[in-house]
Amino acid sequence: MRLRALIAALLLVLAPAAALAHPHVWVDSASEVVFDDKGRIIAIRHHWRFDEAFSIFALQGLDADRDGSYSTEELEPLARENVESLSDFDFFTFLSVGDYQAGFAAPRDYYLELDGDRLILHFTLPLAQPFFSRSTVLLQVFDPEYYVAFSLPNDEAVRLVDAPSACTLTVYPAQELSDEAAAALATIGPEQRELPEDMKALAVGIDNSAEIACGDGAAPAASAGEAATELAQAGGESGDLTALPAESPGSEPAAAQPSQSQPAAQGGFLARINAWQTAFYRDLTAALKTLKDGGAFWWLGGISFLYGIVHAAGPGHGKVVISSYLVANESHVRRGVAIAFIAAFAQAVVAVGIIGTMAIILNETSMAITDTAKAFEVGSFALVAALGLYLLARKGRSVWALASGNGHAHHHHHHHHDHNDHGHHHHGHHDGHAHGAAACSHHVVPTGIGSGLSGAVAAIVSVGIRPCSGALVVLVFALAQGVFWAGIASTFLMALGTAITVAALAALAVGAKDVARRLTRGDGQSSAAIMLGLELLAALFITALGVVLLMGALTT
Repeated sequence: MRLRALIAALLLVLAPAAALAHPHVWVDSASEVVFDDKGRIIAIRHHWRFDEAFSIFALQGLDADRDGSYSTEELEPLARENVESLSDFDFFTFLSVGDYQAGFAAPRDYYLELDGDRLILHFTLPLAQPFFSRSTVLLQVFDPEYYVAFSLPNDEAVRLVDAPSACTLTVYPAQELSDEAAAALATIGPEQRELPEDMKALAVGIDNSAEIACGDGAAPAASAGEAATELAQAGGESGDLTALPAESPGSEPAAAQPSQSQPAAQGGFLARINAWQTAFYRDLTAALKTLKDGGAFWWLGGISFLYGIVHAAGPGHGKVVISSYLVANESHVRRGVAIAFIAAFAQAVVAVGIIGTMAIILNETSMAITDTAKAFEVGSFALVAALGLYLLARKGRSVWALASGNGHAHHHHHHHHDHNDHGHHHHGHHDGHAHGAAACSHHVVPTGIGSGLSGAVAAIVSVGIRPCSGALVVLVFALAQGVFWAGIASTFLMALGTAITVAALAALAVGAKDVARRLTRGDGQSSAAIMLGLELLAALFITALGVVLLMGALTT
């Protein structure tokens, strides 16, 4: 029973997990519901103001004349990219009457403008079929997957344009999402287009919605309907908003819809990790701005270090690959810790190299940087699959040898070291490895396909060449603030925090394997078979993980 419990613990260490997709983009949203002279709803006009970090990352490389400002023409490619890509997500806009869901035509009249350090995207979303309804019309603006967090600055951020005087408007800002619900939604990843059925209940209440009633039961023009019309007219003849309304410091938030209560969600630990990541991510940009204005570096450094620890504690393929590799191939905690640290700092080097080359030297756009990071990600996943196949080939040879009756020799091989299938298996090498540097070198750099060094390098490279997206954004933000050196320091402090967390998991993986080996001591043949089965399972897991990640990256 103890052995089964240990194997279960090892499998828990190796359990697959999706990258935690807590909100990476924050948007203040204002919307106008546009009517024609027949009283039909014909379009939704949006005005979305993005957070500073996303805005500055998106602006990278777009100042073609290097004059320090961004013209409408310079921003046009980015605006076009935004509205075209939004079609994959239904424009985050849902207009319905009962069971009827309105469709939208291609966006028009789109452009970007810069408000301070924040981009505002303006675009009009025409309805594919204009309609008039005496029933209540529901407008919702939100991202069901919660990768983008939409919010209303106040309840006047939704307006009616040219609406019949009898129409009323009731606005319901999104409810604050619980940490548990956010963590559950975060696990589905930003590339997923449909919200899983079992998670739809969690998304209830995260939408910014408005109810428009123009039927016989509408309130008199002297009340809500008239006020909504005045708001629309205040925007000029076109009803367009030149800027989003600012939230009044003393205003109370609008009451949430009583029917939109969120069910309880499980996953307390991941929920806490998700909440911390979100807070640290936003604090990083604030600390960089403070540093630009003469603040102390220790605040930025501390946040960066803590962000690295928390980020590594959440789900992600890097720590899973390293832990799995150590179960399949390693027997020494020191080497596992070294692999974790080298891989984490390799990620930092790659991130700095990408931004230093593409942003500073080549002045490439954020879209080009994102494409490059994507290519590195695909390469990372391909190397993970290759590493799994490499380990499977090694363990396959060991299985063949065990089945052929050479199990005793391979039992000693697994008991002492797992780096040289063709090497010597007597006790002298085991003692030398434990006590002598020369003997350690003999084991670390053996020859042939069984080389432990080549496997370790493969594990490091497969994890290390995929830069952290958060680090890329922080580096570009630091570059824009004129403190690129601080961005580099922040990135390496993130790597240090990540390395500590991953190293602890690596030590746990190696330690659990060592305990399992001690408990299975006895009959040499049985012990070798059990340990080999565990190692084979870890190698198979790495292969499957790499293939799944690679296929997912290539198809999104």
